[in-house]
Amino acid sequence: MKKNKGVTREQITPTTIRAGKAFEARYREIDSRLFPQWSTNPLIQALPPILSENEFSELVTELPKFDLEIRNLPRHERIAAIDQLTRVNVVLQQHILLKQRFDRMLRDSYIFRNPIDDQSFTKVHQKVQKAIDLTGYALDVIPEDTSPGFAIIGIGGVGKTRGIGTVLKTYPQILLHREYKDNIGTTHQLLRTQVTYLVITCPIDGTLKSLCNLFFKSIDQLLGTDYENTYGLKKYDRRNAMQMIPNMARVAAFVSLGVLVIDEIQNLSKQKSGGQQIMLQFFSFLMDEIKVPVVLVGTPKAEEMLNGQFWQMRRNAGQGQMYWGRLERTEGNRSLECEWERFLISIWNYQYTINPIRRQDGLVPKEFSDVLYDESQGIIDFAIKLFRLSQERAINKDQVKELITTELIQKVAKELFGSMRTIVQALKTGNRSVLTQIDDVKLAIDQRAKQMTRAVSEPPTPLVQQSSTQPNKKIAKAPQTKLPMPLIEVFQAARQLKNDPVEALRKAGFVGSLQEFGDLNVDLVTRSSTR
Repeated sequence: MKKNKGVTREQITPTTIRAGKAFEARYREIDSRLFPQWSTNPLIQALPPILSENEFSELVTELPKFDLEIRNLPRHERIAAIDQLTRVNVVLQQHILLKQRFDRMLRDSYIFRNPIDDQSFTKVHQKVQKAIDLTGYALDVIPEDTSPGFAIIGIGGVGKTRGIGTVLKTYPQILLHREYKDNIGTTHQLLRTQVTYLVITCPIDGTLKSLCNLFFKSIDQLLGTDYENTYGLKKYDRRNAMQMIPNMARVAAFVSLGVLVIDEIQNLSKQKSGGQQIMLQFFSFLMDEIKVPVVLVGTPKAEEMLNGQFWQMRRNAGQGQMYWGRLERTEGNRSLECEWERFLISIWNYQYTINPIRRQDGLVPKEFSDVLYDESQGIIDFAIKLFRLSQERAINKDQVKELITTELIQKVAKELFGSMRTIVQALKTGNRSVLTQIDDVKLAIDQRAKQMTRAVSEPPTPLVQQSSTQPNKKIAKAPQTKLPMPLIEVFQAARQLKNDPVEALRKAGFVGSLQEFGDLNVDLVTRSSTR
């Protein structure tokens, strides 16, 4: 076989297939002494080589270019540039561990789906014949465990979805196989399309059937096929999820799917899906039938939903559960060995104020490290929002000094999190009973951050200019007397549909206590719930 030392995307001519890019498969030589099952499998040989930790970090780390001259620009231009902070991506130990798991899982998933040897049939037949020769009887052959999926659990905002995206970007998603020459010189016309991974997000309607339809739709969007109409929503509208799984298995085989990632599994509703046991049966049947590793990603709510039975399933135990936690730090450990300190260094250059806070001995000043950690509890998404909004506040409210202080960060955190500071407190104390009740922390924080951004960028309207028909833009000063408009809309929509307004509020992303809006609103909720 022709030797090919590694393949980069630049060496492959891309062919556009709808939303995705396909690459002509290039087969690299793999040492048959070390990896005998990999060395003669075109689906594995076409994958990129396994990267070292340093190679992986260098490839996926993202640090947008920052020119110091940007601090001399007008404040409206600097504020517009602050969002560069959200594009910073630093490789952490959790990314390394996740990459290692995907490397093993992706390659091993193809061992018993070798299109050349057809091991899924031929090798089983050989074992049966050998048993007959030795014993005179055809013994049952125990099938190989070829789909060792696992689960990733963590609260919203810790970086689960982005972490998965960081790892998957190191693999080409679509590979086009045409001609393959094996190690004895035989040429095979494969004419096969290989989808190495597929990521789908659980639909918000909470049904397993919608999840199955989304699988077909996602493949269609990648390859330009029509599986959704053939096997999904339109043609088999009366079929349930369990009846659709065999067709998912058929499609997964057609496209040589390597790994299926199902994100936001906490969106699945036990009521709409038929109960907890049906959901457990669905995931077990999914992994058994499609013979593809399934990675489930969700919040602690999903862990509670799936319960201990799921984690003990043989398929899922192959790689083990992975808890994607926040960044930890050891008190007094002020060095680059601490991931929190390394993360802060990576974002600290992106200061757009005219008086930036300088690092001390290469590290972020201790008082700023302490206050950011205390207010974010090591959740990257929280910390970045705090840092970004604190800069916006400094630029807009203090146009002379534009200085970030620890007091300013604390004030912004109080306004950003509000009653949701119970989340941060739960993280401080490790109170998982509180965290499992939260559907999505990140969504709630995102919504509050957008409100704060508008409040900072838009000058307040004088009270004398407001008419009786206009909402008071200073409503935040009197939370005990009037509901914010978005919550009013949620309650009104819930009442029209005769739904529970409290549940509607949770689904809208609000995770704070209703008590913060006063007795008027508690009464509104009570009356709405009883109608």
